[in-house]
Amino acid sequence: MKKIFYVLLSLVLFTNRVYANENAEKLIQQMADDIMSKIVKSSITIDAKEKEFEKIFRGSTNTSKIAKFTLGRFSKTIDKDDFIRYENTLVNSIVKTWTKRFVSYAGETLTIKSSSQEPGKDVFVNSIIDIPNTEKDVEVIWRVEEKNGIYKLVDIIVEGISLVQSYKNEYTSVLQRNNGNIDELIDLLKSKTETPKFSK
Repeated sequence: MKKIFYVLLSLVLFTNRVYANENAEKLIQQMADDIMSKIVKSSITIDAKEKEFEKIFRGSTNTSKIAKFTLGRFSKTIDKDDFIRYENTLVNSIVKTWTKRFVSYAGETLTIKSSSQEPGKDVFVNSIIDIPNTEKDVEVIWRVEEKNGIYKLVDIIVEGISLVQSYKNEYTSVLQRNNGNIDELIDLLKSKTETPKFSK
């Protein structure tokens, strides 16, 4: 009986992981499809593209978790209102930065190769971005969490480098230099996105 129980338990866990992997892959593929159709191939203005990407990004990503992680130990002392201001500024910075990159699209294609998950942990969706006229593809891993059946992106790992870890290293350094003053960090993020408008 014990052997049968463990076999059944293993089968259930495996089935759950497969289901989670499929849903995580669908999330990433849907994001890629939406970005392609609503931003890259769209003839709308850059402002409209930013709004479209913000909808896609907020709908697919756990922005609160990312914002908290990027603050490191300072997330424990920041008050609720300041955290909301920071989270919104961070999202705005990401949206503006990445929308400009999408506008500069040069025919890159994303192909999902596989996904993996350890019991009780996040799903890692492995993909390749094919860069036209080059021999080297770029490996991108999407880290997806699942809570109550809802899947959200929490990190992007490009060629082994975590995007949110990079943000954390930079932003906590700024906070350390300014005695944890969140306004200094918010102003820095705003200054990075205050560039002349352009349209495609």
